[in-house]
Amino acid sequence: MPDTTTKKVRLGFDGSAIEKKMAQVAEALQVKVNAGLPECVLRGVLGYLKVLLLNVTLSDGGVTVDADGTHKVLVRLDLGDGFERLIAALRAGEVDGIHRAISVPNTITNHGQ
Repeated sequence: MPDTTTKKVRLGFDGSAIEKKMAQVAEALQVKVNAGLPECVLRGVLGYLKVLLLNVTLSDGGVTVDADGTHKVLVRLDLGDGFERLIAALRAGEVDGIHRAISVPNTITNHGQ
């Protein structure tokens, strides 16, 4: 006979990895802007950031059960490896490297936008 008991489930999301990566990009970008990053490169980087934000990855953060029987599911959010390429290019300080990082074809679907 199937189990017909009701179970409570609480779903949570951890975006701390995204926050950390965005802070790293902001810091590296600020250094480059202060050093005279060309406007065209800055616009390209900001456009690329918008694309990267569509590439959120989900990973299992685990399931716990509270004393009241509620199942708590944690989903960790992260961003794809495009952020790693962008941060590396910004830190290296090579405009060509930044252009290569932001011009790499991606597999993100535009979702009708």
